[in-house]
Amino acid sequence: MTTLDEILGAFEEALELERELGTRTVECDRALLMPAVLQPCSPETTKPRSPEIPKTEPPKPEPQRSGSVEPSKPEAAQPPETKDFAFIVDRRPEGEAAEMMRNMLRAMGCSNRDSMVKEAAAAATERPHARVYIVLGREAFQVFAPGQRAALGMWTKVADVPAVVTYSPAKILACFGSVGEGITKAKRQIWNDLKSALAILGRAPVTVKR
Repeated sequence: MTTLDEILGAFEEALELERELGTRTVECDRALLMPAVLQPCSPETTKPRSPEIPKTEPPKPEPQRSGSVEPSKPEAAQPPETKDFAFIVDRRPEGEAAEMMRNMLRAMGCSNRDSMVKEAAAAATERPHARVYIVLGREAFQVFAPGQRAALGMWTKVADVPAVVTYSPAKILACFGSVGEGITKAKRQIWNDLKSALAILGRAPVTVKR
């Protein structure tokens, strides 16, 4: 069986003969005639290629929105409601004095919606929001409006608000008791002062105490 080397050798001899005779000038490289499977491989061709990793670009930051959000403004505090009458007392009445106070308000036609009761010390620090001040007792007036003078039944102004001073229910009960001429006269004076307070606001009493 003819080997590949013998075939290539015969082919080379034929080419050499033709070249000598001047009939062919083709140069032939023996390596080119060898099958591709028999050709030696270079180290670079045998080295496996690593897979290419696609390049990824970092995510672009989102553009900031123009304009800033203003914080919500707190709602303005509503001013306290102004009452018709503010009763200024030396201290909160109790017992029979508290009952007399309730009768006074009932006769005037007043309720918690249009009137309030404040102790003089607190009212001197923070003036009550009222259209008329009714001060029960001269001691309460001295604490409520220090430096000012006022007589029982006489009108004056405290912080530009009309104010009248009348008897304190607790004081007249302590002085005259529950019955007698003294307590009757004192109650009559209180009632006259309350009616004048109603008249300033154009209001009329509900009942008339005798």
